[in-house]
Formats: sequence, structure tokens, C-alpha cells
Amino acid sequence: DLLPNGIAAMEHSTAQFAKGRSAIPDQHGEFFIAALVEALDVYRDLVPRAQYQLWRSRLATPINSLIGPNRNNWMTYAMKGEWLRYKHGLVSHQGAVAFIEKCWKTEQRDRIVPTPFHLYHDRSSDPDTLSVEVVGRGNLLALVANGYDGPSAAEIRDAVYEGSRTALLLQDPTGQLPAN
Repeated sequence: DLLPNGIAAMEHSTAQFAKGRSAIPDQHGEFFIAALVEALDVYRDLVPRAQYQLWRSRLATPINSLIGPNRNNWMTYAMKGEWLRYKHGLVSHQGAVAFIEKCWKTEQRDRIVPTPFHLYHDRSSDPDTLSVEVVGRGNLLALVANGYDGPSAAEIRDAVYEGSRTALLLQDPTGQLPAN
């Protein structure tokens, strides 16, 4: 009984997505890429083929028209989303790798690789918070878990695995982390 509502939500969201960042709520396109692409799998056999193809074409909107100026953990959402778009045949492998590598080398690498214990430093709060750390590291972890194979894949994997080990040592038995 929720199917019509889900279809309406997907129709509305992909239409906004196709118009680019300015049409997306709060201009936060980075956050929607992966979720909408993964939703395609849910609806593939539940909607007419033409509607499914329309959604796919909307979700192939160029990445640079979707992302904004925030270069903190928001870019890890975009990196993960762009890789999922490649995996779903919405963008080329070359384009996805080029985008991810640029993000990694120009802004994201320095947030996790040289840091003590490879925890992701978002730098959007003072003090830096472990609540946001898990988001940046988690998106990078999802990127490699989904088979990212670009030139920096091994470095990303090693950093997020080490950061995950560190985070596990900081958790209490209920899974809570210190605030900062």
C-alpha cells in the first residue's frame, strides 16, 4: 500500500535532481546521489520500464551541477554516490574515477591519511567531533566496500580500515563514542 507514495517520492526527487543543485532542498545534492541510485534497485520491477528509464536518465545529471562548495564530509557522500552511479551504468568508469581521485587527492586524503589513528577530521566544528568522523570515514568505507578500483583504492581502504579499528577501541560496550 506504500508503493504509490514511494513512486511519487521517486518521481519528485529525480525531477529535482535532474534540475541540479539549485532545485534540490537546501542545495544538498551530495546527500541524495547514493540514496536515489540505490532506490532504483527497489523500483526496477515495480514501475513501467519507461518510468524507470526516465528516472535513470535524470540520475545521470552531471556531478558538477549537483555538488556545492562544502568540501568536508559532504564530498564523501558525492564520492560514494558517483561510484554507485558508475556501478549502475549512469556515468562512465573513467568519469567516476576522475571525480573520486580529484576529491581524494585535493581535499579528502588530508582529512584521514596523515591524522593520528586515521580518524576522519571533518574540520566543520571546534572541537572536531567523532559523530561526524564516522560519517566521512563511513562513506569512504562504503566506497571501497562497493569495489572502488581507482588508483587510490588501496590507500583509501587502508586508511578507513585503520580508522575503523581505532573507532572500535573508543566505543563503550553499547556502541557509543565520545563526543570529541
